[in-house]
Amino acid sequence: MAQVDAPAAHDINEIRTTFVHNLAKGHTRENSLKIAQATVNYIRRIIALEKYENIEDLLNVLRTHLRYSISLAPTELVVRNIFLIAMKLAREENMRVLVGVDKEVGNPYDSLNTLWKAEENSANASATGKKMRKGLAATIKEILVELDSSRELIVSRAVLQLNDTVLTYGVSSSPTLRFFLESARRTIKMRQILSVSSQLDDHSGPDFTSSISLRDVAAAMTDVTKVLLPVSVVFPDGSALMPAGSLSIAHAAARHAVPVYGLAAFYKIAPYYSADAASAVNAQAGIGLPVKLADSLRHRVILSPVFDVVPAHLLSLYISNSGAVLPSHMYRLIADYYHPEDLTEEL
Repeated sequence: MAQVDAPAAHDINEIRTTFVHNLAKGHTRENSLKIAQATVNYIRRIIALEKYENIEDLLNVLRTHLRYSISLAPTELVVRNIFLIAMKLAREENMRVLVGVDKEVGNPYDSLNTLWKAEENSANASATGKKMRKGLAATIKEILVELDSSRELIVSRAVLQLNDTVLTYGVSSSPTLRFFLESARRTIKMRQILSVSSQLDDHSGPDFTSSISLRDVAAAMTDVTKVLLPVSVVFPDGSALMPAGSLSIAHAAARHAVPVYGLAAFYKIAPYYSADAASAVNAQAGIGLPVKLADSLRHRVILSPVFDVVPAHLLSLYISNSGAVLPSHMYRLIADYYHPEDLTEEL
C-alpha cells in the first residue's frame, strides 16, 4: 500500500484543503476551464508527493482524493471528469513502461487465443511507482496543453455562415462562447447576434451583441437562423447540463425548426448519466432568506435554479475540440477519455 511520510502528508493535506476551498468559495462559480486547469494542477502535485508502489496504489490514491473532493464540492462534475481522465492516463503509462516504447506490442498474425492470454498477463502486471512517476508527470502536463488549446480548436470548427442571425445565452459567463463569437465576427459578416438576458436590467453582454430578455425569445426566434448555447456537462445519452433558461430557449428553437448548437470541450463530456443532475446541483443554490423573514417563511423554499437539463432531441450538434458530434454519438467519445474499469468503481 502507498505510504506517505509526515512532511509530505502535511503538504498534501494543505494542497487538498486549498483546492477544495477554492472550489467552494464565493457566490460566483468559476468557469469550467479554470476549474479543469486547477484540478489538473492538483493531480500533478498529488502524483509528485504521494508514495505508491504500483498502479493499483496510484489508482487508490487518486480515488481517495476524488472522493474527498466530490464529497465537499458535489456540484463540480468537471472535477470528477478530470480525475477519471488522469486515471486512464495512469493505466496507459503503466502499460507503456511495461511494454516499452520501441517494443512491438503484438504480432498481427497471432491467434485469438495467444492475444487473449497476452492481454490477461499484461493486465496482471504492474510497473513500479518510481518508473511511472516521471512519464506520468509529462503525460498529465499534456492535459494542460490540450485544455489551453481547446478554445482555439472549438473556434476553428465554427458553424456560422454569412448573414446568420445568431441567438446566444450566457455569453458573459462563458469565455469560450464569447471567444467563439469574437473570432467568428473577424472572418464572417453576421447579420445580428442576439444575447439573451435572464434579467430585465441585465445588459452585460459584449458590445457587438443586441440584448433581449428571456421572455422575448419566442418572438425573436422567427428571425434567428442558429442558436449557440454554452454547455456545463454533456451526458452519454446526448443530453446536457446548461445554464438555467436554456431549456425554454431550446423548446422555442425546436418550435421554429432552428438548429441548436452546444459548445462542449472534452473535459465536459461525462462518462455517467445522472437523471437528477440538475436537481442535485440546483439544491446547492437556494436563496438565503433575511432574518426578519425567516420565521414567517420557514415552511417555504425559494428555488434559484442554476442549470437546466436539455434533452438530446432538442440539440442539433455539439462543437467540441475533437470535432462536431451529433448528440446521439456522444457516447462514442467516452472510450477516448475514460477507462471502463474506472467507470465501474463506486465513487
